[in-house]
Amino acid sequence: MLLGWVLAAGALCLAGVAFCWGRAGRLSLGHATAWLLIAVCLLLAAVIAWVRPALAGAGSSAFVALLVVTAGLVIVALAHAAALTRLDERVRRLAQEVALLRAESSVGQAGSGGASARSSPAQRANGGPAGSGAMSGPSDGV
Repeated sequence: MLLGWVLAAGALCLAGVAFCWGRAGRLSLGHATAWLLIAVCLLLAAVIAWVRPALAGAGSSAFVALLVVTAGLVIVALAHAAALTRLDERVRRLAQEVALLRAESSVGQAGSGGASARSSPAQRANGGPAGSGAMSGPSDGV
């Protein structure tokens, strides 16, 4: 009977963490859904433990050790799923930045005839590629 309560409590905790982390963006929708399905399976195991205690094998110390190890692995897997979601977000953001930089550099190269669209302040002061420093042609004055 105690095993059923432990499984039910674990399932509810897992479902709560998966739901909250999914809403907060720490887990992707797919990962959160998978963890919620695992929580439902744990609830079904709790119902089986309540209905048929002989099937659960609750009297065995080996079963209790297996339950503890499994709970630890579930926690580790949940932490890895959260880390994977966070890394997916970082990779997507970096890919967007690279795409923007490539687009910006191709526009700059097309606009300045192959020279970089941006120049350093030293190049501008010396009349470098940007041409905003010294005047290069004759003056308009008398």
